[in-house]
Amino acid sequence: MNVIRAIAEGVSEADTTSLIIKTDLAELKADLYRRLWIMAAGIVGLTVTLIKVLP
Repeated sequence: MNVIRAIAEGVSEADTTSLIIKTDLAELKADLYRRLWIMAAGIVGLTVTLIKVLP
């Protein structure tokens, strides 16, 4: 019983900061990727528009 209690206490005191940091980093990368695609679409749209407007 003492072994089970020690394992339970060890799990409850485990350091989860690295998991939180990895999750935050993954969310940041996903948000950055989405914003870069939006910017690229805007640049392409503006370029096509300017090419058609200014022959």
